[in-house]
Amino acid sequence: MTCEQLIKLLSKFPSKMRVFTRGYEDGYVDPEVRQTSVRLNYYNKNQWYYGPHIDATREVSGSYKVVKGISIG
Repeated sequence: MTCEQLIKLLSKFPSKMRVFTRGYEDGYVDPEVRQTSVRLNYYNKNQWYYGPHIDATREVSGSYKVVKGISIG
């Protein structure tokens, strides 16, 4: 998702509406937004539950595109 796509999505809601993300175990928390760099489409079939992208600071074998973005969590 790009910032443009996120802005378009959020523009459908009232500007004063609160934003939350899921807590670690349960409940909700205010989101933390930060800039980060990730390696795109790194997939480890033995650790599928981590998601398709990883932090760019992690050492991995192979060549993966690194991009800057924002992390909301």
